[in-house]
Parts: sequence; C-alpha cells; structure tokens
Amino acid sequence: MPTQQPISQRLQWLDETSLQCDGVTLRLMPGMSIDASTDDVISLFKDSDFVHNYMRCLAGHKFRNMVEIGVKHGGSAIFFWHLLALEKLSCIELNESAPVLSRYIDRHKLGDGIHTHFGVDQADKERLQSIFARDFAGELIDLVVDDASHIYTPSLASFEVTFPLIRPGGLYILEDWRASLLSVQQAKSAESEPPLHDLVHEILHFATVNPHIIPSVRCYKQFVIVERGEGALPSDNFSLAKISEYFTPAQR
Repeated sequence: MPTQQPISQRLQWLDETSLQCDGVTLRLMPGMSIDASTDDVISLFKDSDFVHNYMRCLAGHKFRNMVEIGVKHGGSAIFFWHLLALEKLSCIELNESAPVLSRYIDRHKLGDGIHTHFGVDQADKERLQSIFARDFAGELIDLVVDDASHIYTPSLASFEVTFPLIRPGGLYILEDWRASLLSVQQAKSAESEPPLHDLVHEILHFATVNPHIIPSVRCYKQFVIVERGEGALPSDNFSLAKISEYFTPAQR
C-alpha cells in the first residue's frame, strides 16, 4: 500500500468551516443544514469536530481502496480521496446524480479511480454485490463508510454485504449512529424501524462471541468504527443475527 503523505500536502484548513482541497473549497455544513454546491465550493456535510475526529482516527492507517455509501453532493468523497491518498473509491448514492462530483471527477481525470453508482438503494444486496464484484474484481476492501439512510434495516443490509469483503485489519465505519434519537430522523424513519443504535448493539453482541471476526468496536460521538478480524466469513448470505454460526471454540 502507498505511504501516506502528511495531511497538509493534500488538505489545508482555511478556517474552522472550510478546507482547501485540490483547487476546490470544501465547506463544512453542520447539523441538517443543506446548501447548494458549486464546482468551486462543495458542501461537506460534517462539522469541524467531525472532520478533526476522522483525521485523528484514520491517522496511521494505510488504505488503498474504499467504499462510501451515501455521497450526496460529493464533498465527502473528495475529502476521503485526498485524505487517504486512495487508488480506488467506489461511491454508492440513492439520488440519481451528483453533478458537482461527476464534473470534479471529469475535470481531474479521476474516472479510473473513483467509480460512482447513482440510483442505488443501500438495501439492495444483489445490486451492491454486483457493483463491488465489478469495481474490486475479488480484491478485498480496506475501508467502508456508511453515511447513507441512517435507518436500521437498509444500514444492516449494507453491513451484511460489505463486512465480509473487508480485509483483515480493515475498517467499517457507521456514521451518525445516534441519528434515531433526533426528531428529524424519527420522522424520516418508518414507525416499524428499530433505532439505528440497535445495529451497533447487535454488532457489539456479535463481537463478544466472535472476536476473531470483529476484534474491536470503537464508538465515538459521530461514528462507530468496526475492525475486521482474521476469521472467515462467507462472501454472501452473511447474517449478523446468526451469531453462533460463525463461532469457533478455538477462537475464544
């Protein structure tokens, strides 16, 4: 994997609300604020504390490829691409387009490295598997970030598809895991949906029984980081609920 350069060579803080990145400004948008993006100023839907925490938590890791589920305008995709000096980034987005991101990719000739897939529901397991088979051709994934629906059922589906595809030592990150506690998110979710933090509880439960598969889970205010262990998982039909199915006494 490539040696990472100092962050300052790729991203520069202009102030606590904006970053300079390869000819564009990434404007931080805290909370539920949504402003239009332009080719010169692209919204990054995170506050400064969120971004600083990412920089701290990912420092020292070396990632060659990544999946981001939920890209909105594309500011986060551009942020991760440069922060981590990635070679390949697969972007999944429910909306039918992200014009600013697409123009950025074209302008910087990044089409071989950044692959965008629009109109994709994160709950569509078959389509996700098809996309990853095409984008990674059997290569294991270093990092997955889920910043999509923040709803339990589709988030669980994405986790069950992507986690078996992550290399040992790689990371899965679930953003805004406390979203179900927010009234705006409660209105967005179906009444029958469990809160998103239930997914975190289930991952923790799975990890206590199968530490060879999930050796660590780190919970932060903005996101949860789940580490992929050495334990084997099926490439498809993985179920977080089938805890005992993956249990190996020798791994206790």
